[in-house]
Amino acid sequence: MGGVDHVSGLLLGLENGYAVASNDSGHDSSQPNGAFVLGHPDKVIDYGYRAMHHMTLDGKALVKAFYGVAPKHSYFMGCSLGGQQALTEAQRFPEDYDGVVVGAPAAPIVRLNFYQIWPALLLNRNPAYAIPREKSGLIQDAVMKACDELDGVKDGIIENPLSCRFDPATLECAGAEDASCLSAQQVQYMRIMYAGPKTAKGEAIAVGTAYGNEGTMKGGQSPMGVATALFQYLIFQDPNWDWKTLDIDRDIDFGEKVLGTVNPTQNANLKPFFAHGGKLLMYHGWMDGHSPVERFQYRDAVVKTVGPQAESSIRVFAVPGMGHCSGGPGCDMFGKLGTIDQWVETGNAPERIVASKLSGGKVIRTHPICAYPTVARYTGTGSTDDFANFACSK
Repeated sequence: MGGVDHVSGLLLGLENGYAVASNDSGHDSSQPNGAFVLGHPDKVIDYGYRAMHHMTLDGKALVKAFYGVAPKHSYFMGCSLGGQQALTEAQRFPEDYDGVVVGAPAAPIVRLNFYQIWPALLLNRNPAYAIPREKSGLIQDAVMKACDELDGVKDGIIENPLSCRFDPATLECAGAEDASCLSAQQVQYMRIMYAGPKTAKGEAIAVGTAYGNEGTMKGGQSPMGVATALFQYLIFQDPNWDWKTLDIDRDIDFGEKVLGTVNPTQNANLKPFFAHGGKLLMYHGWMDGHSPVERFQYRDAVVKTVGPQAESSIRVFAVPGMGHCSGGPGCDMFGKLGTIDQWVETGNAPERIVASKLSGGKVIRTHPICAYPTVARYTGTGSTDDFANFACSK
């Protein structure tokens, strides 16, 4: 929940000659997740948007005072909560930045944090759903067998999970349950996870788990602390609130009303941001757990709201095999700052970005990540570890 001044994250900008700034979202991390807001509603506003905006204004003023000239361009880069803050800047303060890089944003935050509690809710209410850790590997192996080679390459990475048609029923035990198969209840649990949470009326609350994430699925008896903290402190303002009482048909709507003026992040009207040449680059790993599909949905909503001209100002990149912000078996290193800078300077929107996989400080593989709705496909010749042998296509 913030509370940390990420000095290490400033090095990339410094090394490339930029003036840089960071902040702690208006509180320090020495307190338990979310406890900083109790009795301090002003800190909710700091956390939601004020800290970022005032950092931006003060940073620009310092640059002008020191160099005698205002910055030519300003860029915001953030991932996770930083990705949410990046979206908020573009939506709420469209004049602050010329380019915004949004990585795996914690948005919409109420639905995301519910989604992070949801598996534990399911298992708490029906323990028969529980899948032992060794069976998660069994499921992922079956998914990979069914979908890994759809892009023409067998590499342990599903390029486009949306093309996968795996049915967990193929693993259901024919007789007595053992480690080599799934019970009927476990099959049902996997189907629910892939479909995503829905209200009693069938309204989707979040996009379900993407195929290929089975080995990293969190299905424990306790949910993520940062997720429960949002409901405890920011929504219900009760540190004793019990996550087991969470009601999908009541509490999501209530939470969004409480935080609606602080953390909206779903405003699709980016016309004010685009009007001064603003560019929005979004990226999200397919193995994040929180699906990149929600980024696709937001991009489509922006184009629908602003009009076709928005297509030259927003790009979404789903990164195969990448976890939350980085990591995972895929190529997870790519030039975010250089890409947004070139886009703003030239007006040429990126259609693909070359990403790398490092081991021991050395590049062992390169791969293109393609702008939605295109995906990378192997051309059929040359090394599959070389980006040049893949093409982006629909």
